Amino acid sequence: MVRPVVRQVIRSLQTQIAKLDAQLAATLQADPELHRQAQRLRTIPAVGPVLCAGLLAELPADLRDARAATAYAGLNPRHRESGSRVRGRTSLSKIGNARLRRLLYVPALAGLQYNPVLRAQAQRLAARGKTGKILVGALMRKLLCLCVGVLRSGQPWNPTGRPNPTTSGLKPSP
Repeated sequence: MVRPVVRQVIRSLQTQIAKLDAQLAATLQADPELHRQAQRLRTIPAVGPVLCAGLLAELPADLRDARAATAYAGLNPRHRESGSRVRGRTSLSKIGNARLRRLLYVPALAGLQYNPVLRAQAQRLAARGKTGKILVGALMRKLLCLCVGVLRSGQPWNPTGRPNPTTSGLKPSP
């Protein structure tokens, strides 16, 4: 008796999600510059259509510096120190755009599996004894920095950080 109702609700939600995804894609297609930026962002592993559209909507156009973007999103570290003997743990400042932090959470987790740069950073931090929430916060920050770098450079994501010979006009080395 309850299962058919639940299945109907699930089908209804899936239909609404599909409609919203289509509207999102149509909005990005309508503006050529947004479409180009979205295509560049989608070259980063773990960046999907929702994060891509959210970043383009939430990041101010003049905010293309990675350090400023992490501060704008509230992903910069905040050191807690009070007096001479009390030292607290470092945490995220969270003084910033909460929607950006929410958008980056799940892609940062996906980046552990699909993005070699994020996976390597997580392994380095884990080797230093960092735990779950600290890792995820650092990966969110790194993913935002990668996205800002792609937007600022105007080039697709390149995991090596070196200029791509096919896009820079250089001949590939033997």
